[in-house]
Amino acid sequence: MVALSSTLLLSALNQAVSFSSPFLHTTATTLALPEGWSYQNCYQHSESGHALPVKVYSGSANSLSFCVAKCENAGFAFAGTSSGEECWCGDELVNSELDTCSEPCSNDSSQTCGGRNQMSVFSNWSTTRPTIATTPSKRAKRTTLAQRHHSLSLNKRASASQSLGCFVDANTRVLSLASTSSSTGMTTASCQSFCASHTPSLPYYGTENGNECWCGSAPPPTSLAASSSDCSTTCTGDSNSKCGGAWRINVYGPSTWTSMGCFADQNARTLAGPTYTDAAMTPALCQQKCAGYAYAGTEYQTQCFCGNSMTVSTPSTGCSLTCGGDSSQICGGGWALNVYKTSATAPPTTSAWTSMGCYVDQSARTLAAATFTDAAMTPALCQTKCAGYAYSGVEYGTECYCANSMSNSATSSGCTSTCGGDSSKTCGGGWAINVYHLSGAATSVTTSTSTAASAPTGGSTVTTQSTSGSWWTANGSNTGKAVTAHVIVGNTYGRTSADWTNDIKLAAAQNIDAFALNMGSDSWQPDRMQDAYDAAAALSSQGITFKMFVSFDMTSLNCGSTGTIVSIMQRFASHPAQMKTSAGEMWVSTFDGGSCSMWQSTLNSAGVSYKFIPAFFNDISGATMKAQQPAMGGDFLWGGCWPSSDTPISWDNDNYRIERNGINRGAGDIYMASVSPWFFVHLNSGRNSIFRSDDWLYLERWEMLHDQRSLVDAVEIISWNDWGESHYISTVDPDTGDIPAGANYASPQFDHTAFLAMTGYYASYFKTGNRPTVTADKIFMWSRTHSAGLSIGSDPIGPVQNSGWTTDMLIVVLFATSPGTLTINQGGTSWSQAVVAGPNKLSHGLVSTSSVTAVLTRNGGTVFTFTAPLTYGQSTPSEYNFNVISAAGP
Repeated sequence: MVALSSTLLLSALNQAVSFSSPFLHTTATTLALPEGWSYQNCYQHSESGHALPVKVYSGSANSLSFCVAKCENAGFAFAGTSSGEECWCGDELVNSELDTCSEPCSNDSSQTCGGRNQMSVFSNWSTTRPTIATTPSKRAKRTTLAQRHHSLSLNKRASASQSLGCFVDANTRVLSLASTSSSTGMTTASCQSFCASHTPSLPYYGTENGNECWCGSAPPPTSLAASSSDCSTTCTGDSNSKCGGAWRINVYGPSTWTSMGCFADQNARTLAGPTYTDAAMTPALCQQKCAGYAYAGTEYQTQCFCGNSMTVSTPSTGCSLTCGGDSSQICGGGWALNVYKTSATAPPTTSAWTSMGCYVDQSARTLAAATFTDAAMTPALCQTKCAGYAYSGVEYGTECYCANSMSNSATSSGCTSTCGGDSSKTCGGGWAINVYHLSGAATSVTTSTSTAASAPTGGSTVTTQSTSGSWWTANGSNTGKAVTAHVIVGNTYGRTSADWTNDIKLAAAQNIDAFALNMGSDSWQPDRMQDAYDAAAALSSQGITFKMFVSFDMTSLNCGSTGTIVSIMQRFASHPAQMKTSAGEMWVSTFDGGSCSMWQSTLNSAGVSYKFIPAFFNDISGATMKAQQPAMGGDFLWGGCWPSSDTPISWDNDNYRIERNGINRGAGDIYMASVSPWFFVHLNSGRNSIFRSDDWLYLERWEMLHDQRSLVDAVEIISWNDWGESHYISTVDPDTGDIPAGANYASPQFDHTAFLAMTGYYASYFKTGNRPTVTADKIFMWSRTHSAGLSIGSDPIGPVQNSGWTTDMLIVVLFATSPGTLTINQGGTSWSQAVVAGPNKLSHGLVSTSSVTAVLTRNGGTVFTFTAPLTYGQSTPSEYNFNVISAAGP
């Protein structure tokens, strides 16, 4: 490497090929940059030869000033943009080959942010003398960069306390001895000062929800550790810092971990215990992951390694990459590991554990004291988690259980699942657990059962018991969660009290607690609502507890409908079927209405106690939603149940809403999320589109709601009877269902009751936190009737928007009691697949067929044969129809 002076470097650059402008348009000639920074040129940049070594950002917010600011804040001498959306930093320009950049920045189309295999480079000459390497290097390791950031890390560790990471919080509070809040001035430093000023001084402090500070005398348990990306809410007093999130707390305090420096890694691994990868990796997150081990190490920005000893101790200067979760910290490099050692007492070595074999597990749990889930589970990791217990057990590939006694002694042959963290080892199976005993600990195996305590939840909801279905059995009781279904009252004109009674029975049998009655402006709708309320109340004599609450449809009503809103609240507030919180507040919801300013005065004028849980659609800028709509006692995110683009469903929309809504679940506010099986609308009104509903949407969303249940108090199913948008789960009845004119795609042929039949299982999973036991084999299938690429010239409305977001697939879900083989036949084409106990999600390309037959075999015998009326490609329809036919059996 040759280091050039600034004069020689500028001369060399300007004598090369024509100087490349950082602007796409010649009229844009100024750029606000930090002092000392200037544009250099466009350079070649590829996987085989990075121009700069550290990527710090990739996304839609990229611009030249954005990237330069990131590298400036991290202390780098070079900044570079590539591929429009990427930002890279470094202290040396590794590849000095010039090129021509042409791709606009993702957040400013007037600027050039490199291109494919190109980088627009800036440098800071005021504080550091950058250097240019004369030859490219795939994984350049720079001593000066490593030394500088090692010094930076040491300076940070010299503080009296350090970040211990992000943790899940709850009503009981992980730091509970003192608290304060500030809507404008919360910072990490002010929180530390507050807790330190307490008498006695509290060494552990944490920031949450942007504006809260909590103090304690002990750190949270490592079992509550969360990803650092969960703690992403900006501090109200420091826009450059993060202060936790919704029920997520950034905790700081004394650490037992000490930096050992940078060491070389190898194929055999310097730290040979469990391995984790997380895009939000930081040293603190890795140390949380390695709780129970003597050493933790970060590598290559996103990797974490644990161990009780170091297999090699060769120092390295290659720790130069910033952490994926914090660009101000270093997380190793290419085959270079930042190692930390803890002074905490090490747990027993895994060699002290002896296998006892495979045992049957049960709803009361064979090992019932503690539970952990980890995608990288191994027997050794579980034994570490169970330090202090006499027994540890692994189950279903990723689950770990601990106890001082076994409540069940029945052996099993079902331990066939490979471990999530080591495919060469076995980690139990479906309701089968590999049990280990700690040498020297007392042995206690009995047949008694125990029930674990329920975890606390945020909002005040009606508590109902989880029931069992015809093919599944619940495991545990409801922990205060509620499941509701959205009913379009405008589609019920022809429904009688008997029809309402039948609907309520169907819903209650599937673990649904209430109907959200979407009320519009029709004068007859209050009477249909009265029928619904009365039918629910009458069923109480049959042991069925079912509730109702009103959802004012503000696309039909308006901000001036105050009299209607007040009269409806007063009409049903004291009705025995009214959904209420445990404090007696009637639930009131909306469909939109976020632009109305009358909510607090209108609701208060009703003179009844209420809990307002609206589904506002407008993204209120500035202050939180509740700050601008103080009547809010909760929040309902309507659209979170569908992907917003041609991608699978994610939690991103909920995360954003939770950050923005400003509700306080700790004070009883309610967050209600949504779930839906499908979306297709094709009407003359101009609505003509689909949302991506592939990828087992209904199941994936339910499983997501279970995984995020600590953030969710209630779920609303969209919908019970919205025929026009094709997401109904009840029976299509043209005689009483008032199907909208033109919605020919919502007919009895397009039955969705298979989705209803799955609902009870997943509602129980959400309410109890435990997956139900499958007691009878059950299969569900659904598919469309024509290809997404079919052109139908006779359709007066025209092609369906976003039709390319779906694929021509047969979707299959099998809930199996034990392993077997499932064979599907459609149109003379058969395919088979091995299945495991529990839910199995399968799919296959559609072929022309008039029906689909499923055959489940097990141990050489046929368990069932089921034929579903699913048709595909049998004729060319006169109109587009992206609705699905569903079926369930046997």
